[in-house]
Amino acid sequence: MDNEVAKFIRKAESDKIVCEQLDAVTAKKQCAVICYHAQQMVEKIIKALLKTAHPNMAIQRTHDIGFLLEQIADVCDVPDEMMGWAEKLTTYESY
Repeated sequence: MDNEVAKFIRKAESDKIVCEQLDAVTAKKQCAVICYHAQQMVEKIIKALLKTAHPNMAIQRTHDIGFLLEQIADVCDVPDEMMGWAEKLTTYESY
C-alpha cells in the first residue's frame, strides 16, 4: 500500500474512533464536533480511493466532499443521493 494511502486510512480510522468515543461518553451530544470528525473521515477515505485509483495524481487540498466524489466518478459510480449527503457533510469542515 502506498504510504500516502496508508496515511489517509490511518487518519480516517482516528477520526472514526473520535466520533465513536465522543458519542459514547458525552451526555450532551457534541453534534458539531462529531460531524466534523465524520466529515474528516469521509474526506480521507475518498482521498485514499483517489490515490489508489490514480497513483500519480496530486490530491488537492480540499474539504469539499462533493468535489472529491466528482474526481472519483471515473472509477466508481457515485449515486446522486450521495452527492446530496456530501454537500450536507461538507458544511461541517470546521466547527
